[in-house]
Amino acid sequence: MAMMSIADALKSAIAEEMRRDPAVYVMGEDEDIPGGMGGAFTVTKGIGDEFGRMENRGGVVSEGRCINTPISEIMIAGVCVGSAMYGMRPVADLQYCDFLFCMMDQLV
Repeated sequence: MAMMSIADALKSAIAEEMRRDPAVYVMGEDEDIPGGMGGAFTVTKGIGDEFGRMENRGGVVSEGRCINTPISEIMIAGVCVGSAMYGMRPVADLQYCDFLFCMMDQLV
């Protein structure tokens, strides 16, 4: 059995599911942007290297399954719920669990 941190175990599980199912994507704040941390706890650091980062450069949006979002937990939850209803498999990376209360309307 491999010994790893919780952050490494989460990163490994997310990457494994993204390799297995092209409908899985990850989104949240500071999601593997160059020079960033990969979320508050480095869980998504390096995910964009393998699966691509969705970026907007001059109105041209690149394809990628690692999406960096603005600071808006309500938007993250809304996009995840809507895309799950469409058949996608979103992984919402939140900075801290306290922000779940901001998302309560979408979750309930």
